Amino acid sequence: VARGYGRDELLLHREWTPAVPVVADPDRPGGVEEAKRMGATVVVLDDGFQHRRLAREVDVVLVAAEEGLPGALLPRGPFREPLAALRRAHAIVVTRKSETEAGARGLADRLRGRFPGAVTSAVHLAPGTLRPLSGTGTGAHSVPGGPVTVLTAVARPETVEASVREAGCTVRGLEAFPDHHEFSAADLARVLDRSSGDAIVVTEKDAVKLRELPGAAASPVWVLEQRLIWDSDPAPLLDLIARRIREGS
Repeated sequence: VARGYGRDELLLHREWTPAVPVVADPDRPGGVEEAKRMGATVVVLDDGFQHRRLAREVDVVLVAAEEGLPGALLPRGPFREPLAALRRAHAIVVTRKSETEAGARGLADRLRGRFPGAVTSAVHLAPGTLRPLSGTGTGAHSVPGGPVTVLTAVARPETVEASVREAGCTVRGLEAFPDHHEFSAADLARVLDRSSGDAIVVTEKDAVKLRELPGAAASPVWVLEQRLIWDSDPAPLLDLIARRIREGS
């Protein structure tokens, strides 16, 4: 169940887990009721830590190591609540993309010391497989290891660029659009023109929108998938979730 802002994330969830109902509703309790009517016995609420109208069995809060803590609150910064709000969390997961493992572990240790009641772990969102948007890799762009242009519409485009470099690509250009931007055929044409024939690398979040555009399938666009690597033992977190679900049922 998600608010539904930005259809890209909903499309991704439906693609990743086609057998699981995905509900979009800005009224989260209404979304949960809809999920129940669809047969759900467990509901995963995307980005719902501040929704106090819902009683949760477990609150898992993800903290990006690249953001730095403590950070400024909206509208000056990205955070909705002060750091002390993590006292409500049952689990805290430090994620990293461009941050080093040592840096992420250091942040996890700080949070573990300040919030000892929460299970704290760390994960690395690492680059995975590069696959062509069209589903086939042919011609001069079949192995995009040389110069590429990164095209993205996410909140932190620099982390996408770092991930593409980590995947072994030489990045010659970055075309960053606002988060959740709905790409048009004109957007793609301009980027292709400025890339001077380089392959274009995008995230899965961007790919679900780009592939709908006329001519996209014939363009040298590649999708960089992500894989999740645990930097700490996942067992305590997974055991916590399983236990709380059993207790809630």
